[in-house]
Amino acid sequence: METIVRNLLMVLFALGVVYAVIGNAVVYVVLLRRNVPVRAIWAGVPTYLYRVCATADSKVGTALRRFALSTDVALAISALLALGLQVVFFHWS
Repeated sequence: METIVRNLLMVLFALGVVYAVIGNAVVYVVLLRRNVPVRAIWAGVPTYLYRVCATADSKVGTALRRFALSTDVALAISALLALGLQVVFFHWS
């Protein structure tokens, strides 16, 4: 049972990180194509692209803003899963 939980946590963690990274890249490219000013150095920081979408809502729309928020949520969930992996792999018995 422990192996199943460990593997499930690893897969969910990996999927969450991949979704967050690829999602941020998509949001960044869409923002650039819509001529929204974005600072490239801050594009990988959590919540930055969501804040850019929220301030430029007339150019961006709610769908992209929600997608940017979902990437931040996925990253937060992945961080919690990483803590779960630490507990599963390095538990003290």
